[in-house]
Amino acid sequence: MSRPRGIAVDRQGRFVVADSSNNRIQVFSSLRKFEFAYGSRGREHGQFKDPSGVAVDDSGRIIVADAGNHRVQVFDNNGTFQFAFGNRGNAEGQLDRPGDVSVDESGNVIVADTGNNRIQVFDPQGTFRFAFGDSDDRERRLRRPNGVAVDSSGSILVACDDDRIRIFDAEGKYKSSFTAVGRSSGISVDDAGNVYLAALWNDTVQVYDAEGVFQYEFGGASEAFRGRFGVARGLYQFMFGDYVRQLRRPSDVAVNADGRILVADVYSDGVRVYGPTPLDGGE
Repeated sequence: MSRPRGIAVDRQGRFVVADSSNNRIQVFSSLRKFEFAYGSRGREHGQFKDPSGVAVDDSGRIIVADAGNHRVQVFDNNGTFQFAFGNRGNAEGQLDRPGDVSVDESGNVIVADTGNNRIQVFDPQGTFRFAFGDSDDRERRLRRPNGVAVDSSGSILVACDDDRIRIFDAEGKYKSSFTAVGRSSGISVDDAGNVYLAALWNDTVQVYDAEGVFQYEFGGASEAFRGRFGVARGLYQFMFGDYVRQLRRPSDVAVNADGRILVADVYSDGVRVYGPTPLDGGE
């Protein structure tokens, strides 16, 4: 891998990685065995320029934020191109370096339209529905949204450059926010509502409960685990890609059905997986 920036987990437990500098998507089994890859640098369908975010919907479709081409591309679960939407601009349905994508239970595609400082929502066929993020109220206004996730209630969580995590309802109406430190890039939510953030500049992953209360973090130069009750070690990890000792610019995070935390680590050129026990099949 080279500078992976996005990661998602599908219903089969496969890891889907936006291998950004290689301009491709790579898919690995739940046991981290390589399955297939697709994409190359370019503007044609199925080609990419700095893919930066990836999501998988309930039908298995792989949805990619193709940042450098200012569009979103949709593929089936085998990597066959289906369709694309978006082009560069700031009108409804246009995009400017989209940084991330997520999908709700209805299949709507939620796009972090980073360069336009907004979130745009599209239906499953890529038709524009609505946008939000432009507001006179500082608390509701989005500043370079880098990550987006949807929780089990349909609420949309947005990670921005200003160290605020903002939460909106399914129609884009502001609900609440909380502070996170370290320029959060990627964001994920588990079934219990816990929020996982890739803190790019702190080289950590931070975890908050559903109310936005800090629970713990891990990473940093020491790879220590820091929680509400102090510092501990021993959080199991393994990595695929080039191995280095600690997180170096984590860009995205995902959580699988077993509660393991997957981190796309840009400067490590790989994906790091954290959890309490090894995956079946050993290290």
